[in-house]
Amino acid sequence: MTKPGWQTTEFWLTLLVHLLTFLVQANIFPETHWAVKVATLALSGLAQLGYTSSRATVKTADAGPLPTPNVQQTLNVAPASVPPAPTNG
Repeated sequence: MTKPGWQTTEFWLTLLVHLLTFLVQANIFPETHWAVKVATLALSGLAQLGYTSSRATVKTADAGPLPTPNVQQTLNVAPASVPPAPTNG
């Protein structure tokens, strides 16, 4: 069983990056260079992507393999009958 998302290190690191990005974008730090603003936005996006990818990996590993769907049963159709192959003779 996995831990809830808010109990993981990935969550807290992602939250920290988003908080830093918010502070920079809200001009809490005066005289911030435009490149720093762009970098924090990029890092925020990468942090979110990393967190989402990490949680998806954990959740799919816990779920186990997906069952193979039975198309005929799903569509509620009878199996197709195949005519016999013609014989030469």
